[in-house]
Amino acid sequence: MAEVFRGHGLDYDVDGLTEFLVEATKKVGIEGAAEFLDDPNKGVQDVYAELEKYSDHITGVPYYVINGKNKLSGGQPPEVFARAFQAAD
Repeated sequence: MAEVFRGHGLDYDVDGLTEFLVEATKKVGIEGAAEFLDDPNKGVQDVYAELEKYSDHITGVPYYVINGKNKLSGGQPPEVFARAFQAAD
């Protein structure tokens, strides 16, 4: 990464970037950024747990769940979405 930055005439300051990211996340109310940046593997299990929780029976991408009822998998024509939204009322 340092090479890419130098190639554009920029300094690559990891400490400055880390400090900026931590301060930015604090401003928007996100805690734990410093710990995550110190050990990126720390949050991996949480991400896997969330994926497991919300990925039940997904068979295609994109995957839509409308009002917790209708599920659409893969690309669909507009008519299919219209019917799904009407049925979800």
